[in-house]
Amino acid sequence: MTMVCSPRTEVVLKLFIVLLLAAALCVTAISEGASAERTCAATRYYRSTVSELVGLLSSGLSIDRFDAALELGRRGDVSVIPAMKAALGDPERFVRMRIAAALLDLGDRSGVEVLHEVVTSGEPYWSLAAAEVLAHHGDTFGRDLIRKAHSSSSWVARSSALRASADLPEGPPYDAVAAGLEDSQQIVRLTALRAAQMCHDPRVKDLVRKALSSSDTLLRARAAIIIAEEGQPADIPALIALLTAPDGVTRSAVLRALQSLTGRASPSKTVLTLKAATAIRAEWEQWWAENQSQFPPGTKIKAEAGAPSVSPGPAAQP
Repeated sequence: MTMVCSPRTEVVLKLFIVLLLAAALCVTAISEGASAERTCAATRYYRSTVSELVGLLSSGLSIDRFDAALELGRRGDVSVIPAMKAALGDPERFVRMRIAAALLDLGDRSGVEVLHEVVTSGEPYWSLAAAEVLAHHGDTFGRDLIRKAHSSSSWVARSSALRASADLPEGPPYDAVAAGLEDSQQIVRLTALRAAQMCHDPRVKDLVRKALSSSDTLLRARAAIIIAEEGQPADIPALIALLTAPDGVTRSAVLRALQSLTGRASPSKTVLTLKAATAIRAEWEQWWAENQSQFPPGTKIKAEAGAPSVSPGPAAQP
């Protein structure tokens, strides 16, 4: 059947289509303009010359001074050291810290006293941020402060200390990670779990596995993802059991972890309901029973192109 429109209706339809196209073009132009503006802002300091960056050290905007110092430290041009030393008296603490850190990056220790002053300020976040900069440059004062902050009464200090120690070459101490995972504050527990990935003590892997049974939903979910990244076949049964965890956050994270770890796409796509999750767990248990022999103990799984490959782990090497 062919629909025939009156001339008047046809004109209205054409006008409507023209308006829609005009609106679409406007939205596209605005979006592209905003994107270009964001790109310009993101590359502003990167594209600036050294002399322009030095000039920004005296800008009226503190964020300009901060970003200029950051970029000057990154470029490694030691000719800017005198100008940066002159800017160490900046009225903003976070700018002074950035300038001092940049000077250390350039091999000049003129800003160490500025960082020491911040370390002893008594404010947990800023103290630990300055201590981390000092520790990265081999300053024992900074390392000592980070070590002491692990047992601070302030959760901000405990969390900051874990984050700072995780970024150091030697990694965080095992005892600090263990205590952090049992902390009363969730942010500290989650930071400790991140720090666990940087801890060189082999016992830390058991701490991550223990986190799978935590009452903290986010901690359980994050632990499942970390365990999948480790690629140990021995962890597969524990992950399968968590497919029927009481909360959807954990169930979804575990399903993604299992798919990443094994390269297997689950026939069922959702674990939002416990009923669906129970069916998915049964599928995975059956699959594991049939395929367990493909994953010998002491091996590590490398999931590539949707299919797992098994490489020898330390226990399987001669």
